[in-house]
Amino acid sequence: MAIGPMILNGSEFQSNAISVRESMTSKLQVLSQELRMHRGAVSDREALEILILYVTNHCNMKCEHCFFADNLNDGTTDLPPERAKRIFDSIPRIREEIAITGGEPILHRKLPELVRNIHDAECSRDIQINTNGWYVDRTLEYAKDIKQWNRKRISFQISLDGLEETHDRIRGLEGSFQRAMETAENLKSLSHYSEPGFFTPVFLMVINSQNYREVRPLAEFLFREFGLFLAIELVRGTQFSVWNVPEGMLEDDFNPPSLELPPESEWDSIYEDLRALNREWGYPFRHFATKMKYQFEMLRTQKRVVRCAAPSGVTPVVYANGDVATCEFAKPFANLNEFGDDFSALWNSDRARQNRAALTGCHCTHACFLVPSLRRDLGKNFKLLVDL
Repeated sequence: MAIGPMILNGSEFQSNAISVRESMTSKLQVLSQELRMHRGAVSDREALEILILYVTNHCNMKCEHCFFADNLNDGTTDLPPERAKRIFDSIPRIREEIAITGGEPILHRKLPELVRNIHDAECSRDIQINTNGWYVDRTLEYAKDIKQWNRKRISFQISLDGLEETHDRIRGLEGSFQRAMETAENLKSLSHYSEPGFFTPVFLMVINSQNYREVRPLAEFLFREFGLFLAIELVRGTQFSVWNVPEGMLEDDFNPPSLELPPESEWDSIYEDLRALNREWGYPFRHFATKMKYQFEMLRTQKRVVRCAAPSGVTPVVYANGDVATCEFAKPFANLNEFGDDFSALWNSDRARQNRAALTGCHCTHACFLVPSLRRDLGKNFKLLVDL
């Protein structure tokens, strides 16, 4: 999941290595930007921060790190475009990002129409479409359609699990890396780095026990081939990366089929290498490096390091069947059918408030909730950013 200014365009930098002076200038710019984002987050209390939207449960893969694997291809109907329109027309504003996920969103046969309905809603600003990159031609067809009417910010996030051999092994489909590269090349050819109509591919790597040694090699490969930076996240699941969720409220089956975290003995070196790469390239990995330091701390101590933003009501999750949850690790508490697909009515209901209140003591390593939480805690966020 990408958060905040996640469109990281490598073409902004003249080379991979920057001088000490440039590094200090970049760090000051980062601190200034984070201060502005903190002010926006705490002052705009009517807005959501992000919204995670599952548009389909269908997927052609069953990746070893996917916490949603047990729910794939379960017969759930895809989210209809007209229903998406009703939902998003009832949302006041989403300050950061709408993350369209699944399943494999490209398998949704009406994806461009659905994205158009979300795009045209007043609440939307930044839309990210997650994909495994397997469907090269269909993705290009959908992207060309979307680019014609895009007047906001849209990105396609391609999931990569390492270099070719590692990626294909984790995905369980030979040739998946090469297909993802073809998809990336097609999307890059359509890129537009100004507004209105910002459009780009981005990349995400989920770090796990099989691929943690390939973070730097993959990042360097993607920068060299596409001029783009790699987003990173830790493998996650309800059995090992969330704590203090009240009994009966935890999504018990949200766990990866087989892959685990990297060995604890490697955590410090993973962070240090990412921090070094971050400094070398002018701090493009700041969100991932800062949250990773706290992620490892939580995994070691199982203690909360920052108050979670999710119970504040700023990071909802909407599933393809209309179920709504406060976060991905908590069970849904209502369905939009009960509220005529009026999201605001559901989100402001007594049931929603009670659900969020019950979750105020929980914490997890999930980036989609950890990054907004850090953004609201300026002291802890700046402490991490200065350490970069």
